[in-house]
Amino acid sequence: MPYVDYNSTTPLRPEALEAMRTAFLEDYGNPASTHDAGMKASYLIEKARESMARSLGCEADELYFTSGGTESNWLALTGLAEIAREQGRPMCVTAAIEHACVLVTLDGLVGQPLMAVERIGAKANGRVDEAKFVAAMGERTGLAALMLANNETGVLQPVKEMATEAHKRGLLFHCDAVQAVGKVPVNLRELGLDTAAISAHKFGGPKGVGALYVRGGLGRLKLKPRMSGGNQESGLRPGTHNTPGIVGMARALELAVSEMGAETTRLGSLREKLRLGLLAALPAAEVNGDLTQAVPNTLNIWLKGKPATEMVRLLSSKGVFASAGAACSAANVLEPSHVLIGMGLGPERAGQSLRFSLGHGTTEADIETATSAVRDCVGGNDRA
Repeated sequence: MPYVDYNSTTPLRPEALEAMRTAFLEDYGNPASTHDAGMKASYLIEKARESMARSLGCEADELYFTSGGTESNWLALTGLAEIAREQGRPMCVTAAIEHACVLVTLDGLVGQPLMAVERIGAKANGRVDEAKFVAAMGERTGLAALMLANNETGVLQPVKEMATEAHKRGLLFHCDAVQAVGKVPVNLRELGLDTAAISAHKFGGPKGVGALYVRGGLGRLKLKPRMSGGNQESGLRPGTHNTPGIVGMARALELAVSEMGAETTRLGSLREKLRLGLLAALPAAEVNGDLTQAVPNTLNIWLKGKPATEMVRLLSSKGVFASAGAACSAANVLEPSHVLIGMGLGPERAGQSLRFSLGHGTTEADIETATSAVRDCVGGNDRA
C-alpha cells in the first residue's frame, strides 16, 4: 500500500516514538513543578530546544513550542500585524500560493489590525513574482509573509532575497517553513527571518506539536500572547507543555537533518522514476512547477482531462494514497488548487492535477506500484 502523501503528514519515526515512550512512561512530571520529576521533564524540554536550535541554525531562546504549524503561523502573523500597525504601516504583502492557514489568518486581520493584504501571484514555474512582491513593499506596508517551500508543488521560494528587500524598507518578515524543514538545509538566521513556523509531523515527528522561531526572542519582538492562564514559553503560549511531543519532534528533526544528504539523492531519484513512469502512462501530462528549484520529494502533475478528485478515489481503492492538493481544506472539501490558480494555470488544470510526495519510508516498489495504479486508472480499470 504505497503512501505517497508525505506533504500531508508523515509516519512517526520509530526513534521519535521511542523517545516519546520514555517521556510518557518514565519522565512524566509536569515541567512547571519544582520537584525532581518536574525538573527532569523541564530538562528534557530544554534539551530538545537546544537540539532543534542546532538543527535550524538559531539560538535555543529563539524557539517557542506550539501545537503545530498553523498555530505558529497564527501567533506570528497576529503579533507582527499589531507591531506593523503600531509603526503606522498597517499593510501586508504575501503570496497567492501561501498555505491556507496563512491566507485565512491574514484575511481575518483585515480591518484590525491590518488595513489591507496584497496577494502576489506566482509565475508558471511556481515561484512568486519577485519584482511584483518587492514593488508591493510600499511606505504603508509593514509586514511581508512568504513560505520557504510550497506544500503542493514543492517549489522553493526566494525567501532570503525577499527578506533582505523587506528589511531594507523596514518591513517585518514572516516565513512558513513547515514544508522545508527536514527536507532541505534551513538556517533561520542566515535566511534573515523575523519569525518562522515549524511543524513536527512534516518530518517524521508527532502530530500536535511545532515551534515558532522569533529572531532575537521576545525581548526583541514583543509578540503578545493570544491566550492567558500561564507563563509557559515566556508567556507567549501558556499551558502545560507536551513533553513527549516536544521530545519526539526534536529527535525526528535530528534524524532528518543527519540523513538529509543521502535522502535528497534517494528521493530525487525516486521522484524522477515516478515522473517518467507517470508521463509514460499519460503522455500528454505535464509537471506543475520547476523541479530544479524544489524540495526533492514532491511531484505535482497535470493529468489532462482526468479529474483529480476522481483519481484520488480510484487510487485509494487500489491502496495508493496521493493528494489532489492540501489536506487542510474546509470540511475536507476538495476544490481546485488555489496554488496552481495562483501560478496562473487556471481552474481546469488546477482541478486535474495530483500531488505525489515521498518520504523516509518510500521504496522503489512503492513507485512502481503507484505508477501501475495510475496506468490502470487512466486505462479504465478502476476496480480495486
